[in-house]
Amino acid sequence: MSIMTNYDSRLVRRQRARIDELEEEVRQLREKHGRLAIADKPAMKLTPGVPEAGRKAFNLTPVHSEILYYITLHPGAMVVSIASHIYGNYTQARRDCIQVHVCKMRKILEKKGITIIRAAGKGYDLSQAHRAVMRKVFAGAGEVAG
Repeated sequence: MSIMTNYDSRLVRRQRARIDELEEEVRQLREKHGRLAIADKPAMKLTPGVPEAGRKAFNLTPVHSEILYYITLHPGAMVVSIASHIYGNYTQARRDCIQVHVCKMRKILEKKGITIIRAAGKGYDLSQAHRAVMRKVFAGAGEVAG
């Protein structure tokens, strides 16, 4: 056995032992505290009636429905303002989450003929025709009612 192979096998054994230790530590913490706090989702502010309307019309998740609702009410909505609206504050991680949600929403909505537009430096928007459709979808929920 060469020196490098012997060194590699010792390194792998040490890493496996450390992984086992960490997995045991996580198991003990879960046993003691239940689900770990870092796995909890942040509290989100959802407008009453919006999640149901989005699910019914487009089979969207509650968060996707809230984002679409916000974009409908605020043309050119920036990621920062969407994240602040839903999560109550803004962080880089939440910015990334919003961008992932919008990407997934686009795929769902494009099948229904609805396009979310992204203008560099101007945020997310809908065409006037699509905004009118969304106002009908969300009629009776929050500010769109009336």
